[in-house]
Amino acid sequence: MNSNGKYLCLDWGQKRIGIAISDDTKRFAFPRGAILNNLDTFKNILDIIQNEKVVRIIIGYPLNFKSEETHSTRGVEVFTKRLINFLKKYKLEIPVVFFDERLTSNLAKYNIINSDIKKSKRRKKELTDSAAAQIILSDYIRKIENITK
Repeated sequence: MNSNGKYLCLDWGQKRIGIAISDDTKRFAFPRGAILNNLDTFKNILDIIQNEKVVRIIIGYPLNFKSEETHSTRGVEVFTKRLINFLKKYKLEIPVVFFDERLTSNLAKYNIINSDIKKSKRRKKELTDSAAAQIILSDYIRKIENITK
């Protein structure tokens, strides 16, 4: 495992992409807001990769309870292919992996509702997107830790 960088987690959505980043030790995940899913998306992701010294990208992969694709699965796959091709243009060969994101948005909403965050701020969708990305990344980190033990 490369110890000289961080993990970046992306929770893709048609309007926004939730962002979470690990610490340098890759043990903790932190929400980092959301970016709009628009013409600047890949440039914004590139900026994050360069500023945070990202060594791996984890992308939430939507499946239903029967482990079948959902209406969002194809969008995530297309986005991921475009991201990989974009990164190749910049000679960046960062591993990109999918990770199961079942129930992360619901869990994120639940956590936000039960937090001390003011109601006006809780309504902001990017908060949920970023919290979902944090949950995905935390789950990924725990899985990796269990595999390496």
